Amino acid sequence: MIGLLWDMVRGRRAQFALSLVLAALATAAAVATPACLGTVEEQIVAGHLAAASTVERTVELAATVPRLDVGFEQSATPRLAGPGLTQVFSSEITMIPAGPEKAPPADSRRVGYRQDLCDHVVVVAGRCLMGAMEVVVNERAAAGLGVRLGDALDLAAGAYIGGEEIYRPAGDPARLTVVGVVRARDAAEPYWCGTVADAAGADRAGVPFYVSRVTLNAIDHPDEEQHLAGYFGPGGITVAALPALRAWLAAAGVQADGSPALGTRLPDLIAGIDADLAQARATAAVAAVPLAALSWALIVFAAAAAARARRQELGVVALRGVTGVRRGWFAAAETALAVLVGAPIGYLAVAVLSGRYADPLMLLAAGVTTAGALVVAVAAQLRSAGRPVAELLRETERRPGLWRSLTVEILVVVLAVAAVVQVQARGGTLSGVALLAPPLVMLAIGLLAARLAGPLAARIAGRALHRGRLVTALTATRLARQPTGQRLLALLVVAFGLLGFAATATDVSAATVARAADLATGAPTVLTVRDTTRSALLAATRAVDPGGKFAMAAVPLPVLSTGAPPVLAVDSARLPAVAIWHPDYAALPPRDLAARLQAMTVPEPVRLRGTTLTVELTLADAGTVATSLYAVLAPDNGGPAVALGFGALFAGRHTYQAHDPSCAAGCRLVALRVGVATAVGPVCRLTVHRLDADGTPADLARHWEAPPSATAATTADGLALTLPSTGRSSAGTVRPADLTVALPVLSTGPLPPDGAFGLFDGVAVTAGVAAPLHAVPGLGRHGTLVDLERADLLSTDSGVVKEGQVWLAAGAPATVESELAAHGLTVVARHTVADERAALGHRGAPLALRFFLVAGALAALLGAAGTVVVAASSADAYGPLRIQGMPRRVTARTDAATALGVVAAGVVAGLLAALVAWATIGLFLPSLSIDAPRPSPAPLWTVLAAGAALAVTALAAQLTIRPRAARRNARPVAQPARRPHR
Repeated sequence: MIGLLWDMVRGRRAQFALSLVLAALATAAAVATPACLGTVEEQIVAGHLAAASTVERTVELAATVPRLDVGFEQSATPRLAGPGLTQVFSSEITMIPAGPEKAPPADSRRVGYRQDLCDHVVVVAGRCLMGAMEVVVNERAAAGLGVRLGDALDLAAGAYIGGEEIYRPAGDPARLTVVGVVRARDAAEPYWCGTVADAAGADRAGVPFYVSRVTLNAIDHPDEEQHLAGYFGPGGITVAALPALRAWLAAAGVQADGSPALGTRLPDLIAGIDADLAQARATAAVAAVPLAALSWALIVFAAAAAARARRQELGVVALRGVTGVRRGWFAAAETALAVLVGAPIGYLAVAVLSGRYADPLMLLAAGVTTAGALVVAVAAQLRSAGRPVAELLRETERRPGLWRSLTVEILVVVLAVAAVVQVQARGGTLSGVALLAPPLVMLAIGLLAARLAGPLAARIAGRALHRGRLVTALTATRLARQPTGQRLLALLVVAFGLLGFAATATDVSAATVARAADLATGAPTVLTVRDTTRSALLAATRAVDPGGKFAMAAVPLPVLSTGAPPVLAVDSARLPAVAIWHPDYAALPPRDLAARLQAMTVPEPVRLRGTTLTVELTLADAGTVATSLYAVLAPDNGGPAVALGFGALFAGRHTYQAHDPSCAAGCRLVALRVGVATAVGPVCRLTVHRLDADGTPADLARHWEAPPSATAATTADGLALTLPSTGRSSAGTVRPADLTVALPVLSTGPLPPDGAFGLFDGVAVTAGVAAPLHAVPGLGRHGTLVDLERADLLSTDSGVVKEGQVWLAAGAPATVESELAAHGLTVVARHTVADERAALGHRGAPLALRFFLVAGALAALLGAAGTVVVAASSADAYGPLRIQGMPRRVTARTDAATALGVVAAGVVAGLLAALVAWATIGLFLPSLSIDAPRPSPAPLWTVLAAGAALAVTALAAQLTIRPRAARRNARPVAQPARRPHR
């Protein structure tokens, strides 16, 4: 039997090679789904880790413990022994200069120990820690505090006295010697996680002085703040490690009596990863189902083609009385061998390309595909071998029963309609049977196209015969009478439909990601600047871009309450030129919106110039009602606002003075703060007669804004204030009304009923919506825009901005950052819309939709293989006609026309299938929505290009496979011995 099988393979080498390649291709297409999905899942995890904040990538335990107490460290270490976590222990105390009995907060110093510090810093000067009572200082702190190498620092532990807002000594003095100046080797390294700051002196609770553990224990102090942080290094979080990580988080989050709570936002990161993984798997399932079906259909095509080529051979074997079992083995062995040899080749090809050799899902997909291919291939061969001898010896192909084929087609159409209805009823959720909706719609249209192709081709054949068009008549007759072409048409419809659907989904997804990136970023480039003031940010940006063509200052406002929409303050005059603005953001164009933000007139502010400020006032109702007076001043040089105190107030009319250099070059009066009683009820009444700087009086005759229930009125005698105590921090604050009417804002939603709108200082002002928005650049679909200059004028805080922004238009010069630095701004981060698109593109659905496009290309490749199979099986279809005298050129043209006709019909019907599937369920794919952008013409050109490639493949197959090869492959392998002629 083995020798006979080998003879069959040698006798039909081309047919066996074709079956082997098709089996390899089908297996590769099926294995590609889990292979690509595994790669997509790894990219999803890597993308989330790259975009995650430090808090999301770390876990932390913290507690305040007495000196030399190791209980927290011993209990916290096993709690943070999570999979993939690297632990870092740190401890810190507050120290003040030794000697004085008290020290202001500005003189306090944070001194801390951090595990393995010297391995993560670069020594700028001196050396790292080696002995006791040594200290290293980070580079920024050394420059700011004037600390130099070799200095001796006499410090003592300090205890904060809240009522006095000072520090007092809490331990014996200690002398520390500065042995080194350091900076972080990589400030973004996860080693610097936790609440202890990095060695570069970053702004998150900075620790400028570092000592060894021995030194910290030797310093006399009552208690210390200890932290144990854990961070994930490269490869710390993987798809395979996620279940163990979830289980560990659930166990570590259990808080025993007296133990500290676990501080982390790692569950948020894992939840985001899980959501994207679910989207990717759902999207991959939508593509995997039709791809697997096409793979099996291709095997059926190959097996059926082999059976048709061996009809006479099987008929001769049956005619000679070979038993059914042996005849079945004879029919199926060759195809089964091709599947068993080709399947590993296809698996290895995908494994080499993806770098995944022993993936369980890949092995499962390969096993299922190979088993299914064996079943359908052997079934097709056995079905052919079991037919009557007379039918096997005929050259015509038996057509399937009408009722049976109609039943299958009606069933597929009903299932497709049911799947679409289920998707619509679930609100667009693709799960369960709904995952089959796209391929069922395409298969239903493919079967309908194949059903209509026969009668339509018959009509075309009849008309062509009447008109004498022989090639057209023969082509149409062949399509009408032979079911092979109709089956190929159904396969091509599904292949082109899947390609078109995948190309459309990828195109719309890319447009959605681009729109989301535009909205999230707000401008082509966003620079983040550190430690400046709002006025300095405005001044520097306007100095760099005087014409307002490419740079705009922007500052996010703090969110004052949970659930409140975010607020963004921008230099609104530059908004139209700089921001990325899509028409659906608002009904009005950005130029009109910017004009509405600036429509309110800004009166001339109260200005002062001098170093000595004098105020003359009369205080009625002395006692404990009023305690102090402060003038909040904003320097014209862009420095932070200062609260200049005039000391305690006394009953009656008195003059008070205060000295400060902040107003030497000029400043603006932001507000007057009167210290009122903290208890609700008492009323403070006073009149400010005069306020001057170096003898130059300020103009107080204007409208003043007072807190609720308070009054501020200008009289002939000065500014009269009535300030009841309401328990609010702003009860004693009055400010010149810099705006004559309500502050205009642009918002996606309504403001509170009373129009109260919180600004930088948290104090509510009266605002009104100048125009509604549907989206806010830089914030999203919910938020509010306000003019930065006007919001700054109305705020009574210091004006300091930790993370201000400079938005740049696409045509901004490359020297912008250096020019901003020359004007005093320090750029610490640069984020472009391209960066945001890349980050969003590594989320679950966009990545999976890229595989969807790969699946569509594989489907087109399977369709091309189907055309080759049909060409090989019908290579000698017109042999009898040529024997009767038909020219070879006519049969060649007929073969080409048949192949091109089937491909063209498949392209048209496939585009229709893709259109119907997209219109019914396309926008319900993960990451897409009903308001997603319309697809571009790119998917249409993709399908047409694939159709052209398939047409070329079909023509090449027709030209390559000769009728002589077909006759040779159809000849029985075992020829009877020919007797010599007598």
